[in-house]
Amino acid sequence: MAIGLDEVGEAYRCRCADCRKTTFSEQMVKYIIRICKYIKSKGIKHIYLYHDMLYNEFNIVNEDLKKRFKEAGIYDEVILQWWSYE
Repeated sequence: MAIGLDEVGEAYRCRCADCRKTTFSEQMVKYIIRICKYIKSKGIKHIYLYHDMLYNEFNIVNEDLKKRFKEAGIYDEVILQWWSYE
């Protein structure tokens, strides 16, 4: 299973009262964790996330993301797929 994330841009940002208090990158992390947990619950063992939105757009490929994936129980299923147009 692959999740591109490039379709999720600023236009899709939630603007409810609660979400306005968080950054778009935080919303993305929460969304990614939620969707990965759901996919894992369906028995999928390898979930590929394209790195460009996480790394280039939000700069959230770091130890905190690793920690949050571990806490959510998806660390062993998520695979960051690195690629480049170059």
